[in-house]
Amino acid sequence: MAGLCASVFAALTVAVLNGRAINVLDAHVRTWMNQLHAEAFVQFCLVITGMGSFVCIIMATLVAIGLLWTWRQQRAIVGLLISVIGSQATTYIAKYAIARPRPRLATFIGADTPSFPSGHTTAAVAAYGFIIYLICRPLPYSRLRFEIAFWGSALVLLIAATRIILGVHFASDVGAGLAVGAFWLLMGYAVCNRCNR
Repeated sequence: MAGLCASVFAALTVAVLNGRAINVLDAHVRTWMNQLHAEAFVQFCLVITGMGSFVCIIMATLVAIGLLWTWRQQRAIVGLLISVIGSQATTYIAKYAIARPRPRLATFIGADTPSFPSGHTTAAVAAYGFIIYLICRPLPYSRLRFEIAFWGSALVLLIAATRIILGVHFASDVGAGLAVGAFWLLMGYAVCNRCNR
């Protein structure tokens, strides 16, 4: 599965560097998303997208580390740190290596870094995804695990979608962010499970 995530990211990177076909697809998605710019919905999206910000991700990670340390789950801390740090390092290296400009009409919210891949998306998948896994792992009931995983995943995907809706990313940026975040989430999961054996 991690190999698939890496392949998707590599394919999107090549497509972005080649330009034409992916730009057409991104333009179509962007045109469709522009129809969702009702004021109340935009305000809602601004709140949701903030949950994927660097500050929120760091706060969530630190709270999780504090709780895991209290519960003597140091091995889970290693997995969480691999997931979060690995995803952020990959994102920032890719952003500045590829240096894709942001969409021109990003009017709802500012952004200082290059566009590809989406940092909010990557961070949400890697950090929140691992926290969801940690919450679900000890639960005795499969229905409860499913509910938490479902709604947690829905939140992560909503954060990703807001990056396109608000006009700060192209759809391919978000797709790449999902792939990078999932790759490092799986790496953290693998390390955590190996440490627990």
